[in-house]
Formats: sequence, structure tokens, C-alpha cells
Amino acid sequence: MSIALDRLATILEQELAVAEELEQNLTAQKQAIVEWNVEALLGQIAARESWLRLLSELEKRRSEFLSQSGMTQTLTTLRQLLAGLPADSAEFNRVSGLQQRCRAVFARLQADQQNLHRVMSHISAHVQDALGTLSQPELSLYGESGVAGSKQAASALLQSRV
Repeated sequence: MSIALDRLATILEQELAVAEELEQNLTAQKQAIVEWNVEALLGQIAARESWLRLLSELEKRRSEFLSQSGMTQTLTTLRQLLAGLPADSAEFNRVSGLQQRCRAVFARLQADQQNLHRVMSHISAHVQDALGTLSQPELSLYGESGVAGSKQAASALLQSRV
């Protein structure tokens, strides 16, 4: 394998390793949510930031390497790189495998992140709803018309926890 392709493949493998760590981090975040363990969730969110920083650094390194090697003028995707390699070569097999793994891992990571964000948004909405009912006064208040306002029903989430 050429030195340039070997270095590019090594950087891609490092990015995949970080992405797999991010997948494990998301799994730990989900578990912390299920267990209502805010401390663990905050710890995992902090750890996620360092993984994202490392992934960004690796992506920058990959981009710089492609610029320095002159590959960026001829290549913009792994598909184009694969098209220029002999189909029965070790380089083709390694890069093709990396392409498939990258596609699978990053697609899963993106879908998991979107699902986790949706779950956290729903939980946040329920908590805000529950806390909103706590701040409402117990006594009826008179409106501008002088008629007592009706008391709103307590949140179903709050009632289930009481």
C-alpha cells in the first residue's frame, strides 16, 4: 500500500474508533436517562465533548494531510479513491472496508444522536409542564372582570409521581 493511502487509512481508522466511543457514550447517556441518574448523564455529556473535540482534530488532520499530499485536487470522496484502485488490490480492500464501516457507524451515530435529542426534549417538556403546575397558586385569583378564575388541572406526570 502506498504511504499516502496507508496514512489516510490510519486516520480514518482512528476516526472510526472515536465514533465507536461516541456510540458507547450515547448508550451510557440513554442508560443514565432510564435510571434518572442526572450525575451520570452530566458526566457522559462532558465526556462526549472531549470525544467530539478529538474527532474534530482527526478530521482536521485528515483534511490537512489530503491538502499536503495533493489528493484533494483529484479526490473528494472515498468512492473516487476506490475507482482509481485495482479492484483486487489490498489497498482497495482496506479502503472499501473503511468506507463501509464509516458509512454504517456514522449513520448509526447520527440516528442515535437524533433519537436521544428527541427523548431529552420530551423529558424536558414533561418536567417543565410538571414544574409549571407547582408554581400556580392554590387559591383562585380574580381576573380583570372580577370573576374567580378556574384552577388548572395538575400535570398527569406530576400526579403519577405524587
